[in-house]
Amino acid sequence: MSVPPSQIILVNGEGQIVKADQLRDLLAGDEWRFIVNDEIGSILYIGDLNIYSAEPLESGKYQLNKVLELQIKRFGKKTIRKQIGAKVFSVTEDAIFVVREGSGLRKVYAKNLIPGSILATGEKVFR
Repeated sequence: MSVPPSQIILVNGEGQIVKADQLRDLLAGDEWRFIVNDEIGSILYIGDLNIYSAEPLESGKYQLNKVLELQIKRFGKKTIRKQIGAKVFSVTEDAIFVVREGSGLRKVYAKNLIPGSILATGEKVFR
């Protein structure tokens, strides 16, 4: 099972919550555990560590499923909202937009978008 850690609750064999980032940092010295480790993220083998995903049931209890692999993505952590045209988008602050500047185009991070800018698509940035 390889699921983004933001969508699951991880617990150890004793029922204590385990955070994916803390688990990655703890296992950083065991290079053989990293199935993939690149600029997009990491996939860790944790099948022998008794780590489970806790899925809530309608009864209020949790079903535990053993996790063999843990996927951790390396995307911008801070999410911001930007209104472009009539729509409001939730994007990471490191998302790239192409804006018109004079007679040319320029790439700008979402965190640096200025209200009043016009995107290459012709849409106006409001906030």
